[in-house]
Amino acid sequence: MVESLALGLVYVGALMMVAAAVFANVVFFRYPVKRRLSTHDPVSRRETDMTFAISLLQCAAVTFGGACVLVLGLVVGSGAAAWTLLIPFVPLAVVAVSVVYLKRLSL
Repeated sequence: MVESLALGLVYVGALMMVAAAVFANVVFFRYPVKRRLSTHDPVSRRETDMTFAISLLQCAAVTFGGACVLVLGLVVGSGAAAWTLLIPFVPLAVVAVSVVYLKRLSL
């Protein structure tokens, strides 16, 4: 039972990381089109750039969240040390604080 739970956590974490990579690719392909449409107005250009930065940070947050879930599955299933959860959690906290800061800055 514990092994299947751990394997499920590893799969969910890996799928979250793949979904974040796909979302990042969508953001990268969508950004030049939006930037080209907002070339005349500096305010809309700034908003587009800020939205781009926030979207990429959100992709990073989902990636690190998936890594946290994946490492949790490894801790539960294969007996890895519990402190290894800090490895993906610290960058997740930094990215989350950055997203909140940039959202507040863009208001």
